[in-house]
Amino acid sequence: MGTWNGFTICFVISIVSAYITLNVETGFVTEFDSKWNDWKYEQNKEYKSKEEELARKIIFIENLLYIDSFNKEDHSFTLGLNQFADLTNSEYREQYLSPIKDSEPRSTNGTLQIFDSIIPSIDWRTKGAVGAIKNQYNCKCGWAFSATAALEGQNAIKTGGFEVLSEQQLLDCSQGYGNNGCYGGSVYNSYRYWQYYREERQSAYPYEAKVGSCRYDPGKGIVDPINYFTFLSRGCCTCVMYALYYNGPISVGIDASQPSFQFYRDGLYTDNNCNRYNLNHAVLISAYYQPEDYYWVKNSYGSSWGIDGNFKIKPLTNMCGICQQGSYPA
Repeated sequence: MGTWNGFTICFVISIVSAYITLNVETGFVTEFDSKWNDWKYEQNKEYKSKEEELARKIIFIENLLYIDSFNKEDHSFTLGLNQFADLTNSEYREQYLSPIKDSEPRSTNGTLQIFDSIIPSIDWRTKGAVGAIKNQYNCKCGWAFSATAALEGQNAIKTGGFEVLSEQQLLDCSQGYGNNGCYGGSVYNSYRYWQYYREERQSAYPYEAKVGSCRYDPGKGIVDPINYFTFLSRGCCTCVMYALYYNGPISVGIDASQPSFQFYRDGLYTDNNCNRYNLNHAVLISAYYQPEDYYWVKNSYGSSWGIDGNFKIKPLTNMCGICQQGSYPA
């Protein structure tokens, strides 16, 4: 979470005024108090001052009202409280998302077979190519988690065994290839780094949610430099689908900036306010299901977000730009 220094006195006064207004119906506020206290306990939240806690409590109440109102409407998915419940949407975007430049060249390496029909169901989790949900915490490095998950998948497919790989190595060591640690980066730049360096296990190079000095040890690397990588044609949803079926889990970029994504809980995600050309987060498509016709997508917000850390989305509508930047290493 950002520091209290970012709040002005005027903001605090306005928050206090809003809180006083809510106290008109005492029983209603008591219900909010109970949910607030339960949420703080679940999330192990502590604040530096009473003023900061009051401001965060009001934001929590506003988000709770939004979630309750949304869930009473007719949608294909539901929302719920999670670790972002005391953040405004602006704060969430500022702390967890970063623009992904859609300028990566499309590689012609590798073979991609395209058909007119819909593919059968495929779940790379059951094939041992998708690891457990991870948490990027307060670091704008979804790009590192998505790229690493794609490499984990390809390595598992090739070797027959799954290895948990290090995102921290990318944060610390790939700046020379255009990445910027917790301030943003790209899957493309990560692939370029891996063309020259071996990748270490997470246990050898654990995640710290901050950038440190590069501690790369080639002797600890267990994945050799990649030969090539493939970026699929922009906006080609069938390309993403068939690459998933024939090649393995696919790294994709999305627009994750909407409040509906911030508080996603379950169901088939769709939001027409998404901008497919405003990619700001990277995730991993790990499965496709028929006849339900949806992707199962792995996120990096921890297992308390979404469906145990995952979400579902339609495959062929390019919702939130999920077909704009599909890729995999090899």
